[in-house]
Amino acid sequence: MSDPLGLKWVWMAMFPGPPKTPTLAIRIAGPLGRYATPIAVFVTAAINQKPKRKTPMTSYIEDGYTRDDGYIAAPPAGKSGETLWAPLEFTYRVATRSEVIRHDARVRIALQDEDRDPESAVQAEKLASEFVAEKVKSWNLKNSKGLSVPVSADTCSRINPGLFGILYRIVRGSQVSDAKPPATEKPKSDADMVGNFERVSG
Repeated sequence: MSDPLGLKWVWMAMFPGPPKTPTLAIRIAGPLGRYATPIAVFVTAAINQKPKRKTPMTSYIEDGYTRDDGYIAAPPAGKSGETLWAPLEFTYRVATRSEVIRHDARVRIALQDEDRDPESAVQAEKLASEFVAEKVKSWNLKNSKGLSVPVSADTCSRINPGLFGILYRIVRGSQVSDAKPPATEKPKSDADMVGNFERVSG
């Protein structure tokens, strides 16, 4: 069969890892030969890219059930370019129904004198901070100096009100986390790209 454009495509399927996980390498000859390496590396990376593991949702909350995919995106930036808070990633134990009912009852009791005693509302907020602190196991929250802050009731009481409200609802199980943006990897050097191509192409 003639090849008037001088192009020859050779597709090779290799299995370097678990079965059914092929690595595709492309060799291109002819006028596009100099583009063979970047094309092969790009296609190989795209095929072998694995989606980030996500903790499955469940309708039943067993003891110790923990989610490691908690995420709250930053809100849209204002005219100044600033956002009200930075994205928050966290790991948490999902509250059970009995825990939510008990917490809500304590909050209602604390708010009984709200009309006469403003401090009752403060006490209710303290209960909410304690509730979240008991459920969140880790996070990437930082202060104004860029330093990590520990998970505690006092720390929760200092979180931006809008951010805390979302975190509170997620921990209660009444709202899902935002979708995490795709992870970005450091670009490979030319030498790494050529080496990868040589390994998959033999």
